[in-house]
Amino acid sequence: MLFLTKISTLSQSRRILILLFGILSLISAAQYGFLIKINKTNNALTTKNQRIEENIALLEDLGSNKLRLFYLNDFLTEDNINKLTRGLLSGGANVEIVTVKKTRPILLDDKNDDGLSSLHNVFGKDLLATDIEVTLLGDYFSIIKYLQSIESDFLHGLYWQNLTYDVVDYPVAKVALTIRTLGAR
Repeated sequence: MLFLTKISTLSQSRRILILLFGILSLISAAQYGFLIKINKTNNALTTKNQRIEENIALLEDLGSNKLRLFYLNDFLTEDNINKLTRGLLSGGANVEIVTVKKTRPILLDDKNDDGLSSLHNVFGKDLLATDIEVTLLGDYFSIIKYLQSIESDFLHGLYWQNLTYDVVDYPVAKVALTIRTLGAR
């Protein structure tokens, strides 16, 4: 109450100045809070941007020897391709292997038009692509288990090219599968 009595004794111009000072103080406090929020958002974006720039630099450094060796470890050797072919022949429970055909290795160079032709420039070695075509019969779950076992044995260097699944006589299905392997020469 003492404050109100003191205000009432002031002139109208002083009361208006006090009111304007109060409003400006509230606006300044609101702007300060807004600036703090913008600063936190800016810091978060800067951190994300730095991580993105580091990843871009890593990808641009793909030609470095260290990364080249890392990726070359993902390629299958001729022995591993032969092991894969033998593994495909072993089949699995309730899976009958009808055919397995290994194609002749194709040299990936600038003459190929398959999207992989420039890889030999990136890795600095001649790369070979070998396709293995497999036809098998079995029920859905047995085929899935069989494909998962192949994939777990050859986690790197094995790429699914094509897979067709046709039900022959339920629950038996025929699967035609093309697997591509990449190897370095």
